Amino acid sequence: MRLLDGALLETAADAVLAAIDDGSVLVAIDADRVVGACVLDESTDPDGTHVEAIAVSRRRRRRGVGTALVRAAAARQGRLVADFDARARPFWRSLGFRVRPADEPGRFVGSLGPPTE
Repeated sequence: MRLLDGALLETAADAVLAAIDDGSVLVAIDADRVVGACVLDESTDPDGTHVEAIAVSRRRRRRGVGTALVRAAAARQGRLVADFDARARPFWRSLGFRVRPADEPGRFVGSLGPPTE
């Protein structure tokens, strides 16, 4: 939760705890410390597994931790969907996400993986 809070993500603690309980949180660990986390939610988006939140400690950013977490999630889940603001658009595009504007101004939606039918 400290990583998610530090990244100023609006992720409810009960949602994260539920994701942990059902095995939908991936973590990156370095020297026995959690340096990254990716919270997934399979129930919220009919188009794929939703990336609810992704965060990397400030000192580990731009070192491939977030990329590794998203790639692990994609390998595990198949199709991923994420929504984000304009600042994060380059990150998601660099991973191969197809990005389009969301209904909310200043927000975007990205998807990775085979299209759903």
